[in-house]
Amino acid sequence: MLANAAETIRGRFEQADLDDDQRLSLQEFQSLAKNDKRQKRDFLLHDFDHSGDLSQREFASVVGIVEPWLRGSIPDPFDNLIEQAVAALDESYDGWNRRPREMVNAHSFVANFLGSISFGNKRFVTGRILRQADRNADGKMSRQEARVFLQLQLGTRWFEPPPLREPTGRLLRFDRFLSADVDRSGSLSKTEWLAAPWFQQSEHGDIKRWDRDGNGQLSYAEFAEPTGPFYLDTLQWFRNADTNLDSTLDAEELTAATDQPRAHLVGSTFTGFDTNHDGRLTLLEYRASMHSCVNYSWDRRCIDQNGDLAIDYSEFRFDDLDLFHLQRRYFFHRLDIDGDGRLSSREFAFKAKN
Repeated sequence: MLANAAETIRGRFEQADLDDDQRLSLQEFQSLAKNDKRQKRDFLLHDFDHSGDLSQREFASVVGIVEPWLRGSIPDPFDNLIEQAVAALDESYDGWNRRPREMVNAHSFVANFLGSISFGNKRFVTGRILRQADRNADGKMSRQEARVFLQLQLGTRWFEPPPLREPTGRLLRFDRFLSADVDRSGSLSKTEWLAAPWFQQSEHGDIKRWDRDGNGQLSYAEFAEPTGPFYLDTLQWFRNADTNLDSTLDAEELTAATDQPRAHLVGSTFTGFDTNHDGRLTLLEYRASMHSCVNYSWDRRCIDQNGDLAIDYSEFRFDDLDLFHLQRRYFFHRLDIDGDGRLSSREFAFKAKN
């Protein structure tokens, strides 16, 4: 399947590459379809290095050439976040990257991690987060285990393949899996499946369709089957939302394309993630935002528990699960425009305590 996809991509690229320079100009790219406006938008969207033409690598990620899960990779801002987190980790452990076989105490590692991302250096270690770090329960952490733990906390992967964020730009709707898993067993029973608020018979069908091993439960691996219906294709979503075909989203376009449960995130998406403040979101800016993330219940409204007309970090909570601490801290940092350690209503939409 992968080989066939690669051959299809290469064939389409060579068909359009009229001057055989291994790059596609806008004119060459537009020769592949009749809708010049959409083709120009897609050209701009996939010119990731802003070179004015498309490499075969960039072309491989274009929507519609092969199946979505077989497309080429697109830039992911979370990749940079992981590398920054690992670099900070190496620095805090006095050049751990120069001693990759060195082990550290797991409990101390988690406590230091929590202290580094919290306000007030809080280091309360729960059993759940310790188990996320020390999977083999030997009380020690290698640098590789620490890297995996950071990826877990940033919400880019789960404990087993496939990842929560595909290189293709697709995101697993893990928020749906978590919301349906009422008994916290790590799999979905038929009862939970049918009771899930997102379940639609026409779209998702019978659980047997996805229950590959036939045990009556839907495991994470089965839910995350790449050909299944449980993915948000951020690239395709962005293209659909971009109604004026300029390769960016303005506030009107984002509002029109947003489902009601996430509507309150529109304002803060522009406040916190429009990095050049031009009133438009690029694909990269959008993919860095809470609005695009579906690994967790980021669409829930935070509550101002103490009534001070702001959300502090302890109130910036979306579930009772002990998951994705680093992603939560990253979002809070991006939204806290004035850096005062609180989110005002201008920075983030929240609910008053009843």
